Amino acid sequence: MPAKKKSRRLRLFVIAFVVLLVGGIGYGSYWSVSTVRASFPETTGSLKLKGLAAPVDVERDGKGIPQIYASTSEDLFRAQGFVQAQDRFYEMDVRRHLTAGRLSEMFGSGQVETDAFLRTLGWRDVAQQEYDTKLDPATKSYLQAYSDGVNAYLKDHSGAGLSVEYAALSFSNDYTPEKWTPVDSVAWLKAMAWDLRGNMKDEIDRALMTSRLNSAQIEQLYPGYPYQRHQPIVDGGKVNSVTKQFEPADAGNAPVGASALNSQLSGLSKIIDKMPNLLGPSGNGIGSNSWVVSGTYTTTGKPMLANDPHLAPQMPSLWYQMGLHCRTVSAACPFDVAGYTFSGMPGVVIGHNQNIAWGMTNLGADVTDLYLEKVTAGSYLYDGKQVAFTTRKETIKVAGGDDREIVVRTTNNGPVISDRSDELLRVGEHAPVQDAAPDRSGGYAVALKWTALRPGKSMDAVFEINRAQDFKQFQAAASDFAVPSQNLIYADKQGNIGYQAPGEVPIRGKGDGRYPAPGWDSRYQWTGSIPFKSMPWEYNPKRGYIVTANQAVIDESKYGPMLTKDWGYGARSQRINDLIASKIKDGGKVSMDDMQTMQSDSSSEMAKLLVPYLLKVDVKDPYVRNAQQLLEGWDFNQDADSAAAAYFNAVWRNTLKLAFGNKLPKELRPEDQCLLVPAADQSGPVDNLNGKSATVRECGERTADQAQPDGGDRWFEVVRKILPDETNAWWTTSPTAFFDNTSPQAAHTTRDQLLKQAMQDARYELTAKLGKDIDTWSWGRLHKLELRNQTLGTAGPGVVKWLLNRGPWRLGGGEAAVNATGWNAAGGYDVVWVPSMRMIVNLDDFDKSRWINLTGASGHAYNAHYSDQTALWAKGDLLPWVFSRSKVDEATDDKMALTP
Repeated sequence: MPAKKKSRRLRLFVIAFVVLLVGGIGYGSYWSVSTVRASFPETTGSLKLKGLAAPVDVERDGKGIPQIYASTSEDLFRAQGFVQAQDRFYEMDVRRHLTAGRLSEMFGSGQVETDAFLRTLGWRDVAQQEYDTKLDPATKSYLQAYSDGVNAYLKDHSGAGLSVEYAALSFSNDYTPEKWTPVDSVAWLKAMAWDLRGNMKDEIDRALMTSRLNSAQIEQLYPGYPYQRHQPIVDGGKVNSVTKQFEPADAGNAPVGASALNSQLSGLSKIIDKMPNLLGPSGNGIGSNSWVVSGTYTTTGKPMLANDPHLAPQMPSLWYQMGLHCRTVSAACPFDVAGYTFSGMPGVVIGHNQNIAWGMTNLGADVTDLYLEKVTAGSYLYDGKQVAFTTRKETIKVAGGDDREIVVRTTNNGPVISDRSDELLRVGEHAPVQDAAPDRSGGYAVALKWTALRPGKSMDAVFEINRAQDFKQFQAAASDFAVPSQNLIYADKQGNIGYQAPGEVPIRGKGDGRYPAPGWDSRYQWTGSIPFKSMPWEYNPKRGYIVTANQAVIDESKYGPMLTKDWGYGARSQRINDLIASKIKDGGKVSMDDMQTMQSDSSSEMAKLLVPYLLKVDVKDPYVRNAQQLLEGWDFNQDADSAAAAYFNAVWRNTLKLAFGNKLPKELRPEDQCLLVPAADQSGPVDNLNGKSATVRECGERTADQAQPDGGDRWFEVVRKILPDETNAWWTTSPTAFFDNTSPQAAHTTRDQLLKQAMQDARYELTAKLGKDIDTWSWGRLHKLELRNQTLGTAGPGVVKWLLNRGPWRLGGGEAAVNATGWNAAGGYDVVWVPSMRMIVNLDDFDKSRWINLTGASGHAYNAHYSDQTALWAKGDLLPWVFSRSKVDEATDDKMALTP
């Protein structure tokens, strides 16, 4: 029997088994095999698609990845909309409800708070303004064609015929999807910008810390970027004082024409934590890897470019692989491009066309500021005068419930986001304000200023990059990429490599964006944006390669304009730099296999620093010593089967908890971490009738994936600075002794005492989780990946979760490793962000490129392509990625014609 038929019969058996199981629990009277399979798309034969000018070919390979061939641009994007709706419409529908603040219409009252916050931000309104006033007519025509393609699919499909999730939703409401609109596509860029917004979380966290830590202690937890050890993206350069153009220091052939805690912030933090993190947990961990190596140092003599964005694990993957090809490339139909797309948005986000390739990582520019506002019922204070709020009413429709109405208040700085929580009744009780401030009575409100709340042209930039043919055109396209601000790397078939920092980055009149600013003082207003021609770039640098992995873009002392004060700290980027440098020294060359091996590198930079200290600690307890010995001779690689990696990461987690976590305020600690703290730290009087120091039990309030200390490379740098100082105050395990300057010296533990305690705590923790026998331990047993449907897979009935979710997979890699399977040290060991895809583009021969997705092409549970790439992804494997028509034809399993 052919393997394909065996596979199909096996899937039918599995589906039938699932339906029987569901029937036993209560859904079976409604669900059948046909219900689960009803939404599986037609991928062969011929289908009519109204509006086409000519037939379109859709060729899918063995993984269900489509390549589309059309004669006009509009036909190309109309077909893209149709095909993405076939595979991913439920995901698209959820995304547009998220960006519009309308999740309650699908999922009921549990989403009202999220919707209210999103309506306050007004993503959908800004997207509408962009579409109406900013976008190029050609972009609008592509968006409309894409929408027409989606709607053509919707016209003939509904309920379970669209996706099995709609069958589940039908039990609780009568929701029916609306037609797709161009603004639905544009609005998704706002969600992308939100999760990549920069340092807003750090700004809130620093303000929250002021309730328990002094300014010097807070600064110790946010050390400066280690420029001497971790190489920035751009080696040097300056902005010409006359032309205002950035001039890189390490340039080859330049292209022609290049040019404080309060209840307010606590509540705000909780609201933000509840926001759907479609791209990943915010903060120091979210990021990506990308690098490009010049042909001078590759085995092919042409550049190789790698990219793997680190985002939230979810089912299906955030990305959708696709090729978009004009049969004849011309000015009228200029697209011949393949790569990773967002379902619900036309074009390719990351990938290559017939001449250039590009990748993206988060630049991390500080594009948000929180402003404290002195308010009355109808106005706010600004430069000594009362100014009336701009207000609007928003009605939130709720499935199975009554409508809710909110009033959105906006100041000259932006929407008042502190209005969105019952906890935010008193504003700015303790937020640090350096200059003379108005009376706090009645509190301060908090407004958000964010570049993404201004209409821009990022949608134009997507299409401009897709059709760019050289670095000059690539830079011109990047100039329209306003939000989110990304690191863009580049390579072309002519052998050139480059880098461009795009984005709208504000210039501040006063302040540096690290703490909430006084909104009543015009001196703290933004005075403009850094001109695009002043943004850092490189072209054919002499070193022969470019690495971007969320490190500093450039040494701020050499540059001038402030991009941010909160870079990632460069552990991953420096590891990649070191791997490339070691490969090319003495005339070595980098191969495609080398690039793939680098992507899977799991070396722990923190282990290299900390393990020598751990091995010097004199451990008498044989039970703990037995575990300590795992670290002897360990190569610091965090392989899934490594017992040493499991123990080290447990020691690291417990070290952070003892040294820092127990001293942070409850608003930053994880929900399950409760401590006895001095009553003086609490608000309100506490009776002390027995003459003893009064204490109260205080529990953390952060979700596990958002809590601190998260163990990212900021904490690497914090620990690195104090390791040589064995009596540093942070080594004190007792929070009471740490905060009480009068406590006896005996109450203050040393570095080695704390590390000894951490090793003991880790030993007992892993005994509870993995068993007493260390020979059975492995990092993968702790470090597991679950892929969950982002709606019903997290909050639906148990049987629906079972139907939609997949996993667990035991993974190697880790926090701040190149193979960045991230975990939050405060919350546990589960994987909370991942390399959401991996690609390596071969500029010598595109047909020899490689790629992989986290899940599969399909969003339909039990479809053959629902998770058929995950096992390969988990092992670090990549799939062949062909591009030429002849090779695509050879790889095609299913061919469908869309006809007028």
